[in-house]
Amino acid sequence: MGGDENTPPYEGEVVYKDDKGAICRCWDWREAIRIMLTESTNNAFLCIELVDENRFEEISKELCNIKSVKK
Repeated sequence: MGGDENTPPYEGEVVYKDDKGAICRCWDWREAIRIMLTESTNNAFLCIELVDENRFEEISKELCNIKSVKK
């Protein structure tokens, strides 16, 4: 958490990035202060991995009930 080291991706590695650097590497997120969600976050992408696909509806309803989520 809080790492600012800029390391280049591996050859052929898939990354999600913005103008300042990588957000997601090796199919995993980075835990960095620069990209953490805050009360002033306007846009976010949420990727949910589920073993039981039947829980998706339940989880999405719970997320919509979080007061800080802008609909």
